[in-house]
Amino acid sequence: MDGPPNNSMQRTALRAAADAECKMAFGRDDVNQFSDQHLLRRAARAQLRVVERFLQVWDPIGVFRSQVGDGVLPTEYDTYAPQALRLLREGCSAEVLCDFLASTRARLGVGTDPASDRTLAEGLLAWWRHSGGSAAHDEL
Repeated sequence: MDGPPNNSMQRTALRAAADAECKMAFGRDDVNQFSDQHLLRRAARAQLRVVERFLQVWDPIGVFRSQVGDGVLPTEYDTYAPQALRLLREGCSAEVLCDFLASTRARLGVGTDPASDRTLAEGLLAWWRHSGGSAAHDEL
């Protein structure tokens, strides 16, 4: 696929990455339903990995395709995942996520792309709702 993906294709890829990550970690989709502390921590780590994957697909500096092609899983955006996950846990809106993504782009020194940011924000929120996301892991 050459050039940037369209919104529908990007949403599909983001949703598939999130579902695959949850299924790989737990063999099921309901990662927020655990009561045991160990499993809660494991669920929180899985949620963080999903957010990292979303950010990799978003890829505002364009490293994902080249590094994956070289057999390397890029980690450029992993430091932004905890803050994005915190926003989701706090029940943020798509606008708040878009503001976060715009400020992340500014920190990375890349130009704006509101459409791409909106697609990612909507994908993250859809995944969060689909996974039963809640603020239950804030203490972890």
